[in-house]
Parts: sequence; structure tokens; C-alpha cells
Amino acid sequence: MPLSDGGYFPDPDSEYARWQNPEATTFELIDHYPCLVLLGEPGIGKSTVMEAACQHQNVKIKESRENVEILNLDLRSYGDANMLIQDLFESEIFKAWHSGSGRLVIFLDSYDECLLELKKLGQLLADQLQKYKSQIGRLYLRIACRTAVWPSFLENELTKIYGDEAFGIYQLAPLRRIDVKEAAAQNGFDSDSFLNAVRDKNVTSFAIKPITLRFLLNMYRSHETLDAKTNVDLYYNGCIPPLPGKMSPLSIANPGA
Repeated sequence: MPLSDGGYFPDPDSEYARWQNPEATTFELIDHYPCLVLLGEPGIGKSTVMEAACQHQNVKIKESRENVEILNLDLRSYGDANMLIQDLFESEIFKAWHSGSGRLVIFLDSYDECLLELKKLGQLLADQLQKYKSQIGRLYLRIACRTAVWPSFLENELTKIYGDEAFGIYQLAPLRRIDVKEAAAQNGFDSDSFLNAVRDKNVTSFAIKPITLRFLLNMYRSHETLDAKTNVDLYYNGCIPPLPGKMSPLSIANPGA
């Protein structure tokens, strides 16, 4: 992942960055893949992107009035294979799709946090999807997973089931400078002053991830500076809940894959 913009991910929309990283894209431009896997480091915003994609899909359905249904599951709560099969492949929504002619979009978040053994989970999904290969063109699948634990076995199986042209796998990028500036502005800060404080404390690596950017924003709100002797101290202070009334909602637009 290039971080050539002073430690930030170079903005693909800028004049020169698109030549530095021509493969960078947005979720809207890869949403056409029937099978799409979104990978990323912990705290990079996978669940946020999945939630936004699900909401966007709902809006598209209402506007187009297409015959499309959505099934959204968070895999972190599943420790029993039979329960997962029941909630997914034996659900009323899935049965209606199977017997009908419309399209179904399945969102599976937190693959890496599932309580089932990940290899068994991958085998379960592959085996179940294989049963519906003749209808797979109507079955759209989105999976979010931590990069380090994504199984190559499942990737190979999904490619076989969907085909090379219908399968896409992308890595979520860190935040751009413009994203951090926007987050600072939304929290009522002077964006340039906040970015200067991040640079002076050499904590850009914290600023480019939503979860640790939240630490920085909360600290800056409380002290109007990033006051910590070391990055370890800063991280520790960021883990301490802010005082009541000191925390405001944080909305960060992840640049996508």
C-alpha cells in the first residue's frame, strides 16, 4: 500500500496520484462483481464499508424497484455450523430466492471473527454455494475479512463457483490526507492545525486508520494538542474513555479499496 503522501494514502482523485497507484478504486466501481471479498487490517473500516454498501444496496433497490433481496449476517456471533446454515441457507429469504427468479445479495461481515474454525467455515460456505451453482448468477456475495487470515482455499473455491470474471478481491486502503482533514473539520477542529499536530508528533500511522484516528481526535478535543511522550503513551491514553460530554460522533469516509 503506497503511503507516499507524507505517510497518507495518495488520493486517487488527485492529478498525479492516479498514476502512482492506478489500481486504486472506489467501492462503487467494483460493486458490479457478483462475488466480492473485502480485506483489510484490524480497525481499517471493513464493517463500516460493509454497512454502507448494504445501505447503498437498499437505496438502489427502492429506486430501481428491482426484484432484489438482501441478507445481512455478522459471522462473529456464530459458533455453531447448524445455526449458520439455518440463518443463511435455510432462511425464508434464501428459500424465496431459490424458488424465485430475483436476485439475492448476501453480506457476510467479520469472517475472521467467526467462532467456528475458519477452515471449516470456508468449507461450509463452499459446499453450500456449490449446490446452487446453476443459479449463481442471481446470487451476489460480499465477504469482509482480516487480510492475514483470509483462506486461499476459499478464494480458490469461490473463483471456481463464480468464475474468474465474476470474482473480485480487494484490499481496503488507509485513509487519505483529505479524509483526516474532513474528520477533523467534522469534529470542529482547524484541519490544518490538527494535521500539523499529527505530523509534529510523528503519529501519521495512527491517523490513517479510523480506530486510532478516533484516539487522536478525542485527545485533541480534550487537550487541544497531542500530548504524549511516546506513541505507546498516546495509544494508552487513547484507550481511556473520554469524560462525559467530551466525545462527539465521528464519521470518516473510507476511500474504499
